[in-house]
Amino acid sequence: MTTASDHDHPQYVTKADLEAFEGHFINRMAEMELRLERSISSAFWRQLLVLLALVVALSIPIINLGVTIVSKLP
Repeated sequence: MTTASDHDHPQYVTKADLEAFEGHFINRMAEMELRLERSISSAFWRQLLVLLALVVALSIPIINLGVTIVSKLP
C-alpha cells in the first residue's frame, strides 16, 4: 500500500495559488464577454442588413404603384 506525501497533495491552498486562479478566472470571463459581445454585434448587423434589403425590396413595387397612379392623373 502506498501513501502520498504532503507535497504531492497539499492540504491548503496558498494565497499565490488563489491569486493565480483569480487572474485566470478573470481572463476567461473577459474572453467569454468579448465573444458574446461580438456575437451579439454581428447578429445585430446581419438583422439590420436583412431589414434594409426588405425595405428596398418592398419600396420598388410601392414606387412603381405611385408612378402608375400619378401618370393616370389628368
